[in-house]
Amino acid sequence: MAPTSPPGAGEITDEQLTELRSQAEAGQSAAASLEQAQTDLAASGETNTATLTALTNATRQANPTIPPDLISGDTPAAVAASVSQAQATVKQVLEANPPPDQKTPGVTGGAPPRGPAEPPENTRGIARIAWAITNQDKS
Repeated sequence: MAPTSPPGAGEITDEQLTELRSQAEAGQSAAASLEQAQTDLAASGETNTATLTALTNATRQANPTIPPDLISGDTPAAVAASVSQAQATVKQVLEANPPPDQKTPGVTGGAPPRGPAEPPENTRGIARIAWAITNQDKS
């Protein structure tokens, strides 16, 4: 016994054909839109990378006291966070190791200031004795 098929099976009506063509066109349109979206996404990724690089370089220039390799990140927020962390690191290092041109508070260095080796010219009598007492070595 052969299976029986419903009436009209295997036959496509004009309405169904029109519907299938419409769906095929919609599918092609969606595929084209998807390709365009992928192209746009790739281009925006390149733009975002260039923008992030420009932001990172500008941030490095704006913070010359921070070593450039400490400023990095995949997002603007990550770049900002790296700057905060780098500033804290630089501060800790400088506090632990002050540069030689900065004096430690409360510590004076070097010899005490010295007065002139000889009294001013034409200093005589009591003025010369007063000068000698004022400028004597206090060791």
